[in-house]
Amino acid sequence: MTRRVSVSCGWSLCGWLLLLGSTGWTADSAREVAAPAIDAPLLGHWTFDDVDVDAQGAEKAVAVPRVRGVHGMAAELTGPHQLQTAPLAASATLPEIAFSAWVKPVELAGYKELFRQECPERLLFSFQNAGTILSLGLNINGYIECDAAINPAQVLDGAWHHAAATFDGQVMRVYLDGMEIGTQDRAGVIAVNMDAPAFIASSGGTSGHLQGALDDWRLYRRALTAAEVRGLYDRGVASLAVRLQELEQMAAGYYRPQETFAATLVGFRQT
Repeated sequence: MTRRVSVSCGWSLCGWLLLLGSTGWTADSAREVAAPAIDAPLLGHWTFDDVDVDAQGAEKAVAVPRVRGVHGMAAELTGPHQLQTAPLAASATLPEIAFSAWVKPVELAGYKELFRQECPERLLFSFQNAGTILSLGLNINGYIECDAAINPAQVLDGAWHHAAATFDGQVMRVYLDGMEIGTQDRAGVIAVNMDAPAFIASSGGTSGHLQGALDDWRLYRRALTAAEVRGLYDRGVASLAVRLQELEQMAAGYYRPQETFAATLVGFRQT
């Protein structure tokens, strides 16, 4: 059964977590579980933790507004945006590939890209058809997509979700929240365009703009195993759980329930 990271709560806790911002406390104080390292060559790794060059020397496209993410900070994407990557590959083919990202979308109308290099050798990972499909598209002896059916409500619940896709030379696979949700048999190698620009979270910076938050975006030169994909998801869940626990502990220091909401609010402001 797929585990999902979400929190439902009433004013007894949720409201006080929101009001903690007025106390000067920030989520930066939270201890979190670090993103796992995987022994596989990276084509790119975008953490969105700073405005400089990211891990493994992958170039970040531009500075973007940031919010608290799954591991450190995350990009906050609104309206049109253009996150162009550095060149991805030094050869015209790749035998394998893997995509991995944490995403918290706020709407999924039409097509919302996670990654796209638009050219005859297209590389694509995107939400399609109003969020009813999560698709991996590669040129393997001709362009083909592995379309996995999803329920858009599952990823529009205000929580973080882990999306991943792989190709191992034989099978294309799509994952959501650590679980395989779609496969497509297709033997061969991936045709790659070494010159066409590639974009994170849009199609050429002109359409398909993802709206919401994006964190720990990884593009690997080899396929990840199902266990490795699950490990990325589980480590993210653990990081979010640690932060939630610290928020609850912080809220307990301010939240003193009284006979009425008004009295509770006054007590909170006086703490």
